[in-house]
Amino acid sequence: MEPAGAGTVLHLPLVICVGCSPSVVARFRAAAARARIVVRACGVGDLADAVKRWQPVSVVVTPDTALGESTFDALAREGGVSLMVADAEMSTDEMAATLVASVFER
Repeated sequence: MEPAGAGTVLHLPLVICVGCSPSVVARFRAAAARARIVVRACGVGDLADAVKRWQPVSVVVTPDTALGESTFDALAREGGVSLMVADAEMSTDEMAATLVASVFER
């Protein structure tokens, strides 16, 4: 007899931090863990490939990330990705709330 839940695959929502510093990514990961959201990171130049590979529900950028509007529009059309602009000075609680909103309130 298998234990309850054996063989069950759990799909967690994934968010990509684009062009964020390692310290900002670490803070987002800590905030996301509470909400069971996976956070991956990539550079701006790798975003298109990352979206195809990881199929995120949201992309996080900071105000100083150089992500062109046409680039994001194309990704949103192709992958249904939402964009979240986050201030690097946000508290962990603010990051968690913003992540949850970007993932679950689309």
